[in-house]
Order: sequence, then structure tokens, then C-alpha cells
Amino acid sequence: MIADLIYWNALRHCSALDRTIFNAARARNLFAKDIWESREHDLHAWIGNRLFIKELTELRKHANPEKLWKSLERHHIACTIMDDARYPSLLAEIPDAPPVLYVRGTLPPDPPRAMAVVGSRHESDYGHGVAEALIPAMIQEGMEIVSGLAFGVDSTAHKITIRHGGITGAVLPSGLDSAHLYPVAHARLAENIIEHHGFLISEYPPGTTARKHHFPARNRIIAGLAHGTCVVEGRAKSGTRITAFLALEYHRDVFAVPGNIFYPGSETPNALLRLGAIPLTNVRDILDIFGWESQVLSSSTRLLDPVQASLLKLLTDQPQHIEQLQQKCTLAPQALRLTLTEMELDGIIKQVDPLTYLAQ
Repeated sequence: MIADLIYWNALRHCSALDRTIFNAARARNLFAKDIWESREHDLHAWIGNRLFIKELTELRKHANPEKLWKSLERHHIACTIMDDARYPSLLAEIPDAPPVLYVRGTLPPDPPRAMAVVGSRHESDYGHGVAEALIPAMIQEGMEIVSGLAFGVDSTAHKITIRHGGITGAVLPSGLDSAHLYPVAHARLAENIIEHHGFLISEYPPGTTARKHHFPARNRIIAGLAHGTCVVEGRAKSGTRITAFLALEYHRDVFAVPGNIFYPGSETPNALLRLGAIPLTNVRDILDIFGWESQVLSSSTRLLDPVQASLLKLLTDQPQHIEQLQQKCTLAPQALRLTLTEMELDGIIKQVDPLTYLAQ
């Protein structure tokens, strides 16, 4: 098995390698080494992909499969292929699943409850509040959270999951080696994911720089790894929209958080709702669709209005006295008191000292 992986890793350095080529090889009972060592004439007869054959011909002139494998070992990167038991079964179901995957961390091949959470790179207070309200409830219900390590909602989803003791996985549009990990600003977050029993995953070998066309390809893996996709925010033209529509193509359920009709970041979730996406206002919406039995369900899992979301963001890290909150928001004093009381009654925040509040 290890010999086959060594050569599949080498073949993955050809950008044209895809599931069709992998399936064609397996249909002829060929191992990766057979392909690597075959003559061009035979490759044309077996595979027929001219770009792949051209890339392989050039690659064999200078690449050594054993040395390429040692590069994986130096970077502590694991490699798996589609017919390996370690390959995620949900991902294997999609028609354009990558034949080779690279992994750092702990990749559960068959998570019982896996959900993608995606959204705008420029998250609003409302979007952040939605994530703060919903993701902890998803974790309590045993859901693994998959996202893309991007700025905004993606990184927020990873951070909240880690903070609440959940498992999260990030799909990257680059190699997993530290020199090429994208975005580099989230290198520490990536390590934090691994340290907390999560995983980083990519279809690109070490040394691969993130390129524009890698992002929609990355998004198909996010959709493929999850039972369903939760869309928090996203503009009309965005990676979030691409991920959602790919999930629909794969016959996976798509959930959308209803948003402000005047806010551009709500364009994608609201458009998805018009097309029949499932409105996401509570973790119960997810449980009901999949028929998953609730493990822990409380009233605090409901989503927040924009005012509550902005207040929750202020109260996430440290307690705040009502006078401090008053200085940081535009609510009238009476309205602020009323909103805080409602949030406390709903179990969203707690009063740790007289008129001093902290997120639950």
C-alpha cells in the first residue's frame, strides 16, 4: 500500500490528475507505479488525457517519487487516496472528488455529523453573532465543523469550535507546508486546529502556492466533506455562493440564515432561500432535516437579531458593566436594559455581578 501511495503522490504533481484517470487506472488493475513507468503509447491507450500525459512525461525527467515522499514526511503530512479506508466516505460520494488528499492532524473518515459553515470574508456583527449563537449549539449536538480557514466567517467558525471544545477541519487552496499555507496570517490558527484534534486538508502537494482557480476547487471539498452546508453571509458573487451551489449539485442540504434585505452580505443566503434552501434560525432546523436526535438542546441556541448580535460580540471575551456597554453602543439606556434582560432570560448571557454581563 505504501508503495502505491508513494507513486500516487508523485502523480499528483501533475495538475491534470483527476478522478477519471484514477478510475481508469483501477479499472485496468493498474498501480500508480505502473502509470509512472509506462510508455507514452500505453498511457494514451489506457488513459487518453493528453495534458496529463504531457505533464507526466516532463515530470519524470526530473522528479524522484521517493524524494517527493520524503518531503511529505519532513512536513508531517499524510497522504491518502480514494480507495484507502482513511479517505472520507462523504467526500468520495461526489463525482469530482480528488483522487489524492493531503492531511495534517486527525481526519475522521466517517464523522456521524459533519456540517460546513461558510460566509463572507467581511463578516458583519450580525454574522459574527449568528456564529457565536449557533456553532456552540452545533458542537453540543456532536457536529464536526468544516470551513476554509479564510478571513471572516470561516476563521470565526474555526475559533468558536476550538473555544467550545469541538472538532473542526479546514480545507486549504494551497499546499499544507508552512511556507505555502494560505492564508499565511492564519498559520497560528491552523496549528491551533491541529493541536485541538482537528485537521487541515488539501488536494495540493507541498510546495503548491494558492492560485485563483484553486478556491472554487477547494470549495467543492468543503461541500463534499459535510452532510450539509450552513450559509451565514455572502455577497451575490462570492466563494460562499459557489460552495452552496456545489452542495446543491451534490444533493446535500443547504441551510441559509435569513439576513437584512438592505445588506449586501445577505444577498447569497436570501437568494438561496428563494431557491428553496432551508431557513436556519435554530440548531433544531439542522437536527430535524437529518433526523438526528438532540443530545443537548436549550433555548439559548436560537439566533439573534442584529442588536443582540452586536452586544454578544462585546460580551464574548470579558464581562462588561452596563455603563461600559452604553458607551459602546447606540441604544437608549432603557432599550439597552430591556435587551440585556431578554438575552439573560434566554440564557444567551449571564449577570456575573450587579449589572455586569458575560456571554454564556
